[in-house]
Amino acid sequence: MPLKSRRNANAAPAKVHRKRSRGTVTEELVGRLTELDPKGERAEVTDERSNRRVWLDLSKTRLRDVIDSDGDGRRSITDLFPGDRVRVLASRSEGKVPVAKSLWRLGPQGSVGGLRRLLGS
Repeated sequence: MPLKSRRNANAAPAKVHRKRSRGTVTEELVGRLTELDPKGERAEVTDERSNRRVWLDLSKTRLRDVIDSDGDGRRSITDLFPGDRVRVLASRSEGKVPVAKSLWRLGPQGSVGGLRRLLGS
């Protein structure tokens, strides 16, 4: 007797679920943050492997391993600074700016309260 995936012998065969391609490709970038536009929620990263510069949309990014460097009490893209080494998982589709899904800051973290204005200056 053949192996049944369900207990009822009269049940229909199980459905096979297939992933549908949506035309997007997930890409991993490891490199330096060269430019940051907090108001437009965009950043430019120079990839270490290919030495190319890529503009990324950071509007829907999950920040991981990023501490509150600007002292505002929450993690946001303003906690990143040009020159930081980052790892980014981004999805890109035809003719659009790649959208960063997750972003990790690699290496030493900045001090808490990083760029606060000094009193008397």
